[in-house]
Amino acid sequence: MFSQSLPPGVTTAIKVSGRLRVQTTYDGSGVEMVEEWGSDVNLLSRRWRERGMMGKEGEWEWEIGTPAVKNDGNGNGGGSGGVIKASDVNPVWIGKDSTAQFVYCLTKCPWKVENYTVTYDEDKDEFVLRTKNRKFYKRWRVPGLVRLGIKGEGLEVQVEHKGDGEDVLLIKIEKPERVREEERRRRDERMTAAKNAGGDNVDCKQS
Repeated sequence: MFSQSLPPGVTTAIKVSGRLRVQTTYDGSGVEMVEEWGSDVNLLSRRWRERGMMGKEGEWEWEIGTPAVKNDGNGNGGGSGGVIKASDVNPVWIGKDSTAQFVYCLTKCPWKVENYTVTYDEDKDEFVLRTKNRKFYKRWRVPGLVRLGIKGEGLEVQVEHKGDGEDVLLIKIEKPERVREEERRRRDERMTAAKNAGGDNVDCKQS
């Protein structure tokens, strides 16, 4: 849903625990988007959901960040905006925000960087992550590209691996200038909203 063309939306902003929370509902589509921005107007999380045929709210789909994890009574979990207690076994896929690149993190990946390859499937407009040892496989589209009708062909892709107990794979995809321009415009809107927002909802520009 976060990749499709949407009608104009109504956006409100509120400050919560020092963060700016921006909520947009898109007219007649049943789609809702929520963003959280840090005090320095950096994007911490962006999630989407859509109402079903019977009006029931769907599950959140996370474009950036991950769901908060409830405390288990032992001091584990909690937080929001991309903070998560990772599974002891299964890799966790996390989208992150960067000025110049789309960044994706995959946790629990102990293998060296040579084990991973990332390619672009032009027919399906998808990036593909494969491992030589066949332990992990994933296809995904980049919402920030799809929203603007930009293909991923020819974009620079960097693959990095952090070992020494971290075991995190980083995939960095170049952001075209058109994407960066759109994100600068959105960030300027959020900066204005942050200045005006108090503890109550504040109407923002349509997004």
